[in-house]
Amino acid sequence: MEATSTILLALRGPITAADVPGLCDQLAARLRDSDATDAVCDVGALGRPTVATVNALARLQLVAGRHGCRIRLRGAGPELLLLLELVGLTDIVRSDEPRGGSVETGPDPPGRPNCLPRPEPGPVPVARPSPGAPGDRRAGTSARCPGTS
Repeated sequence: MEATSTILLALRGPITAADVPGLCDQLAARLRDSDATDAVCDVGALGRPTVATVNALARLQLVAGRHGCRIRLRGAGPELLLLLELVGLTDIVRSDEPRGGSVETGPDPPGRPNCLPRPEPGPVPVARPSPGAPGDRRAGTSARCPGTS
């Protein structure tokens, strides 16, 4: 059995867009100097998650992936887990937290209706311009509007 090494990266919040390059550089330097296969990001002290938080976690995962490593989250609250699910990052950034409560992650959680069906792969429909020139009041219809002369 192959031994695994883990790096712990504690993230304190709030994270701003200006913080992201420094966090990525810090993780890259630590991964270069180790044989780690996992990087655990302790996100318990982040506070309320923002778009910058999600951006930071996605970029940290990219850095980790370049070093043959993966990111796991420790201390992720329900808001962060839901935000990661909404942007489609739950399969990339994994959480050590047990699933439960009001937030479920994963492709199709049991007992939860599929509110938005997943699109089938295939050609993307092309928007067609409406007939008539832009600003043409008659574009698309020959009927008169009620109340106009």
